[in-house]
Amino acid sequence: MAFTHGDAHPMNLLQEPSPEVGPQAVLVDWGSAGLAPLGVEAQALVAGALATFTFDPGDARALDRSVFEAYREGLGEAGLAPDPVRLRLAHAAAACLLWALPLAGRALRAAVDAGFREAIVLRAGRPYEALLAQRAASLAFLMELAQEASGLMADGRAGRGRGRVTRPV
Repeated sequence: MAFTHGDAHPMNLLQEPSPEVGPQAVLVDWGSAGLAPLGVEAQALVAGALATFTFDPGDARALDRSVFEAYREGLGEAGLAPDPVRLRLAHAAAACLLWALPLAGRALRAAVDAGFREAIVLRAGRPYEALLAQRAASLAFLMELAQEASGLMADGRAGRGRGRVTRPV
């Protein structure tokens, strides 16, 4: 478990200029902060980019690989060596549990609530039909990750051990 921001999607990640050290990333909106399994926070960057219509779902696999590998490398640089299968399981399961289900709910709400639909269109600046197609592609990708999580659990590798994070020697 790790203390996480809990909502680290692109709209909550700002860049602040700093003449001394160069641009600095700043996370805002800490209302969802708390403890979560390692791997979950990285999924917020991927799914959040899809949820906010700021990333093309056609490139989601590449984004997912890039974010996950950078996250794993960052954990290593911090001296942590979590089990890679459990790390991937948490990352992939979060796609469904924390992102796909709520996004599907929002899509259904937009279908029946004209005011909600209009607010989405206004914020995204694109026609509803285009946004709906993008949402469908995003949900399909997130459900692929749910299938990956299911496979990791089914083969039993993710259930071994006690889930401890070790520090490399």
